[in-house]
Amino acid sequence: MRVLEREGIDATFFITGFFASKRPELVRRIADMGWEIANHGLRHGPAAGRDGMDGLRASGEILERISGARPLGYRAPRLRIGPGIIKALKRFGYVYDSSILPTYVPGRFNWLGMKASPFSWDLGGEGRLVEIPISVTPILRIPVGWWWFRKNFGSRICKIGFDAIWRRGMPVICNVHPWELSGLPKTYRMPAHVKFNCGAASEAQIRMLIAHGKRAGAEFLRMIDLAESISVDIGGSDPIDPF
Repeated sequence: MRVLEREGIDATFFITGFFASKRPELVRRIADMGWEIANHGLRHGPAAGRDGMDGLRASGEILERISGARPLGYRAPRLRIGPGIIKALKRFGYVYDSSILPTYVPGRFNWLGMKASPFSWDLGGEGRLVEIPISVTPILRIPVGWWWFRKNFGSRICKIGFDAIWRRGMPVICNVHPWELSGLPKTYRMPAHVKFNCGAASEAQIRMLIAHGKRAGAEFLRMIDLAESISVDIGGSDPIDPF
């Protein structure tokens, strides 16, 4: 929040219902600043069981009660998304999802066959849901918008990837966790590759990418604003069946 306020840019916060219920004052402050609050599930676990349909509904209700506005966007915890949740999002009144990282992540998923640019899901009689993938480079599918890649490989290659994406007229979606900008305790149990570059180093990377975007003339948007503009642009294109 401090970085965004100092840089004077818009952003979207994907928040779990559990976090919102524990820190409602932060959620209200985010809303008061004009940033978007979107749904990140009930808890940061797989979208099944409590984080399935019931969790999606419950987390949305918690966020709406605390922030005063119904969330219109969703990102699945750990980017684990399935057709059931996608269809439920439309039924629950969501405008967009941003849970697709269209590349191959060993041991997690293989979405190399998915579009790297925004598209819409074909939900039959329920209409369409806009999908805004996290950014990868157009050809090699290098995940330059993904937090893990940036933290471990640095911002320089991300800037090159951002430029390649912008040249194709596509938006850049950059994923950042607030905890990345904190100095995590050395005793906190996390794999080394996750804790690497947390704190000041990660904040410096984010500031460099923001500065690069400003120099390039980029417009910083909340995801809902981007989704609503995209829904017009792709309204006549062929939608994709959910998996």
